[in-house]
Amino acid sequence: MIIRNATILDIPDIVKIAERNFITPWTPHAVLESIHEKSVYVVVNSENAIIGYVIIYQGFDSIEIMNIAVEEKHKRRGVGKALLSFMIDNYSENNEIWLEVRDNNTPAIALYKGLGFENIGIRKGFYRDETPPRDALTMKYQKKD
Repeated sequence: MIIRNATILDIPDIVKIAERNFITPWTPHAVLESIHEKSVYVVVNSENAIIGYVIIYQGFDSIEIMNIAVEEKHKRRGVGKALLSFMIDNYSENNEIWLEVRDNNTPAIALYKGLGFENIGIRKGFYRDETPPRDALTMKYQKKD
């Protein structure tokens, strides 16, 4: 597995993965804007296929994981963990890493907690693309001294 910056050539694969994983996936234009900001990373397997991605927002002293997804047939094989570990290894030195996750996404919550993310709070009705709207857990990773 290789993790690298995404390029505009990766947009169709990223969007396909997003469409398979989310009720409201990111649009090609939104992915393009993030690529221009050097905020998108992809995981490439040995066949040179994109099997996962992460989109981040980098603030002054924090990173927010805006979107992360893995191809269905590659889930539970360490791809998501590799992406998150890459974020922690490369961005946590002087930054907190934040994310939101649907409160019913137990596999993702377990992964985040296993990597050291802590549940900070709940955003009631945050995900409005479901009826009724789902709550989001707000989670934070902060490097321990």
